[in-house]
Amino acid sequence: MLKHKTILITGGGSGIGEALVANQSKDNKMIICGRNESKLHKVVTANKNVSYYVADISAPSQIDELFQKISADRIVLDVLINNAGVVEQWDITKTVLSSGWR
Repeated sequence: MLKHKTILITGGGSGIGEALVANQSKDNKMIICGRNESKLHKVVTANKNVSYYVADISAPSQIDELFQKISADRIVLDVLINNAGVVEQWDITKTVLSSGWR
């Protein structure tokens, strides 16, 4: 269990990220980021010691902007939990393998 750390969780607005915040926010300063501000706000209001930034970490420019904002706010991170995921859907039945087999 971490204590007295500043932790950034990407994808902190739902799922595993939200559960990690609920589990760790009592003893740590939590910062979450994600694309959906209303989800982030819900997590912040349900937990103590939590703040958020809206950022889509699948966009490199937004990653840079996120860390510029964190730095400008004089926040020093102890832990990064890179939890955000990018979902790519594809139809396996239409995929041609390198061997040419379908």
